[in-house]
Amino acid sequence: MSQFVKINKDDDVVVLLEDGVKGKISKAGYSTMQKAKDLSEITKLNMAVSESETKINEIYSEIGYKVYCAYRENPLEEVKEEIGQIRELEEAMEACKLQIQAINAMNSCPRCGAKIKPEMMFCSSCGMKLQSEEQETVEGEQERPAFCSECGAPLEPDMKFCTVCGHKVDE
Repeated sequence: MSQFVKINKDDDVVVLLEDGVKGKISKAGYSTMQKAKDLSEITKLNMAVSESETKINEIYSEIGYKVYCAYRENPLEEVKEEIGQIRELEEAMEACKLQIQAINAMNSCPRCGAKIKPEMMFCSSCGMKLQSEEQETVEGEQERPAFCSECGAPLEPDMKFCTVCGHKVDE
């Protein structure tokens, strides 16, 4: 940081620094030094602006979430469509999670929960005899769909209606 700058008749710049050291540089060198300082200051200011913009966007997101939570049952007219879209996405996510649970349940031992492969006859962890799908189906009994034809949620054998979407189960 300079305290004193003087340009002499030879276009040299004499700079007296804070620590009392006197230095001599050309006018072009001084100009370059000043541009570097300006660029450094501009970079710092741009970073401050960027950090503020990021924080503002985080606050906007928080406000949006709070408005959603407060008005999801009775949405404001201005955000009714967006709240509907969020609800649809939440329902789709829930159906996917249920399918994941069903798939994981089908691929795990009912006794110990160990991962099993469809072709395994016995659990490799606890030795339980595993029944194949053909063995589970009783002769003459019609096989039911494992998932709801409307929303894809997993179905229990005795269900007459889907517990996720309310659709009547096809028999």
